Amino acid sequence: MSELPSTINQTASEHGEDSTDLAAQENWRALRFQAAGCRLAASIEGVVELIKLPVYTRLPNVQPWLLGVSNIRGHLVPLFDLSLFFCRQSRAIENQRRLLIIEHNTQLTGLVVDKFEGMRDCTDAQEPSPQSELPVAMQAFVSGQVKSEGMLWHRFDAERLLNHAAFTEVSVYNEIINE
Repeated sequence: MSELPSTINQTASEHGEDSTDLAAQENWRALRFQAAGCRLAASIEGVVELIKLPVYTRLPNVQPWLLGVSNIRGHLVPLFDLSLFFCRQSRAIENQRRLLIIEHNTQLTGLVVDKFEGMRDCTDAQEPSPQSELPVAMQAFVSGQVKSEGMLWHRFDAERLLNHAAFTEVSVYNEIINE
């Protein structure tokens, strides 16, 4: 998946952003997006690609947030809907939804977000993240706030999500056995 620089830079330019300006700045770079009605910013570290939601094949007997799998450049990638995982139905227009492909422990995982808001430099905000604004299911995956272009965004920790047992247990049979 060596297409990261060209893919991310192409996506940035499609949104009117100059990726060379971003590289020259001191702040950490983040992908800003919406999921479950919240504005989130996540580090670009580990993000391999950002694409439109591809065609995918549904899988039987899995949690509803695992939409299915898709063949992305010869790799089978599971597609997880963040809004559904956070217990909210997406209200996004289908053609606005995007897939963040993240490499984690040598595996690719696709996180479906409701809307991509751009790639920008961010600084950590001094204000604590108001947890009351977040769905309860999301609170464990937010580690404060960041400031970007004068707006506050919740700092989303994708690695924490990908390591969390509730996220990785996708079989509906696990729920039946544990009840």
